[in-house]
Amino acid sequence: LHNLVQATQYSVWIVAVNVQEGSQPELPSPSSDIAVFTTTAYQSPQKVAVSSITAVSVKVTWQKPSGLPKDVTVTGYVLDVYNTDKNRKMKIRRHNTTSTEITLERLSPYSSYLIKVAVQAGGPGLGKTASQSFKTKQSVPSAPTQLSVDSQTIGSRTATVTWTPPTHSNGELKKYRLFVREVTGDNGAVPTDGNLTVSRSVTVATLSSLSPASKYSVWVVAINIVVRTELISPVAGP
Repeated sequence: LHNLVQATQYSVWIVAVNVQEGSQPELPSPSSDIAVFTTTAYQSPQKVAVSSITAVSVKVTWQKPSGLPKDVTVTGYVLDVYNTDKNRKMKIRRHNTTSTEITLERLSPYSSYLIKVAVQAGGPGLGKTASQSFKTKQSVPSAPTQLSVDSQTIGSRTATVTWTPPTHSNGELKKYRLFVREVTGDNGAVPTDGNLTVSRSVTVATLSSLSPASKYSVWVVAINIVVRTELISPVAGP
């Protein structure tokens, strides 16, 4: 049997035919013996690799599979992308390309992915897949939310501030930094004690050394650190 399609199931049966002189053969029903088989898928692409990984993109390269029949022409490749965060495997997109490289964009920061590449050749079926995993780099976290001052904790020189963590940490959250400014009638908001830093596990801070009967504004930012570089979130403030 020739010109079959890869990775496809076929059924085969044989019938016996008698032909009388001058007449057309009469084809009986298929025999009760039917053979079923599935053709072998073409080999997977070789040397799948990732490079130029950023927080939101990655370059993927591979090589043409070996051992393809001489009469088979590669018509393209199919690349499936899966998000594997939180012990799941969720397919998020599929790309079709005739090249042996592609740059994936619009990925999520600090997220784990699995890519699978298969060849298209000699028909609609796909060959065996080759896979590669990677994780995007950290990025700036989103702003903390629900920043508020507990009115019951406001004293003449202290106050307690609370907030909730960023919706998207986009990395390993390291700490929060609070900025406190006194609001004056003539000068607007002016710095007071600089800033206050608390660990990532804390979402409450007590402001001290405030001036009695004074108005203050408070801001908080979330911070990731990559190789001693602070990645600072947008401000959550008044």
